[in-house]
Amino acid sequence: MEIIKAIAVTLCSPLVLASFFLLIGFLASLRKLIRVKAFSYGFSVTVLLVCSQPYFAELLLYPLEHLNRDQPKLENATSLIYPLACFYNGKGKVPEISRWAECSLQRLTAAARLYHEYGGQILVTGGKNRFHETVSYAKKARELLCSLGVNEQDIFVIEHGGTTAVEIASAAEHLESQPVLIISSATHIRRLALLTGERETISFYPVDYLTLGDLTPRIELPSIFALEASRRAFYEYMAFTKDYFMTMRKLSSSQK
Repeated sequence: MEIIKAIAVTLCSPLVLASFFLLIGFLASLRKLIRVKAFSYGFSVTVLLVCSQPYFAELLLYPLEHLNRDQPKLENATSLIYPLACFYNGKGKVPEISRWAECSLQRLTAAARLYHEYGGQILVTGGKNRFHETVSYAKKARELLCSLGVNEQDIFVIEHGGTTAVEIASAAEHLESQPVLIISSATHIRRLALLTGERETISFYPVDYLTLGDLTPRIELPSIFALEASRRAFYEYMAFTKDYFMTMRKLSSSQK
């Protein structure tokens, strides 16, 4: 199952997908398979040209980041603020602030600002992995929040979680009996609503937007940022589909 997941995640990248078909085209040319070669080369070039267009990436991301998005209920922050984990790299010789990914900094900074404005408490989750083998993500997140003026006594730490689904499951008891404001990247919000059961006590505060919601048709020079945005969109659609079917299967099993 893990191998299938790794392959699917890898193929979400337009660069990887284009390279894969480029390789097929090259092998087909060696075997004199003219039609296979033409299709593979054509598909490879098409993927790169289309997915590197900012407008195409915005079309992919618009339903995730902007469509039917309710305003966050900031009053919920007076109870519990929950910034989901993203990425921290404990390796290398770089300043501490440079170890945090953009998504982590936006989520944790937003949590600290909401805490100072509305009060309440903050929950952080995330365990150890190969990028920070000696300390958990959650502990590092607590350190960063404390440096931003958050009282350590107001921070709950759960040193567990490697995926969005695992994080939500590990924090389940904190999400059941009180208003919660979950902070995550804008592309994740629809999947989070699915994983949390769209409860009225839970609202979402999206950050780390990849697009501004501008759907004006245009053609621009190919962009590496558009390729990454397209990859993020493909990955999120794949993950949402997986979590949707898993959720439906759990509901079906519980009703039997």
